[in-house]
Amino acid sequence: AALSGRRLDGLDLARAGLATHLADAEQLPLLEEALADAAGATHGPAAIEAHLAAASRDVRRRDVAEAVREELGGGPGGLDAYAELAECFGPARGSVEEVARALEASPSAHAAPVLEALRAASPLALKVAFAQVRAARELLKGQGRPGALAACLRQEVTANLNLQREPEFADAMAALEGGESYQWQKSLEDVTDEDVQRVLTVRDIQVE
Repeated sequence: AALSGRRLDGLDLARAGLATHLADAEQLPLLEEALADAAGATHGPAAIEAHLAAASRDVRRRDVAEAVREELGGGPGGLDAYAELAECFGPARGSVEEVARALEASPSAHAAPVLEALRAASPLALKVAFAQVRAARELLKGQGRPGALAACLRQEVTANLNLQREPEFADAMAALEGGESYQWQKSLEDVTDEDVQRVLTVRDIQVE
């Protein structure tokens, strides 16, 4: 998602451990009502947790399969296509340029639109996102060290604030919001490690 621009959904967040429960949208009104009643009746945390558990879906492999097939157009080849694209973004790729080359060489019919989105995005933002993913992977190895998630989130806030300070940010956003394409000033090859570190470094901003 960080490189492809794909928006995360509830299933993604639950599997990543960022959401504690996953419920179907049609259940939400009843769940909200039950939670309000439980809170108002002072039944305590146990009653609230029971309502959440009753409404929650298990995050199982078949849920992933359904989500992938829906996103990639359905059919039995959905998971195969997902695996092909996942390989393009895997740990073996040492740079965004390598990811792009893997997408170019991929036999998957779904690689072309992902590559198109990659090429339209800010080269600097892509390389910053790639660096963040690699750093997060190191932080979260094994069981993860205490504070790893908080460190990743602080880095995300820092990067976003600093990217908004980049000279071409306002021009690019104005063009994109107007439905126009934008020609980024630097190509992927032109973005240096120093450029990336500048964005990832806390400057005169307060990130708590």
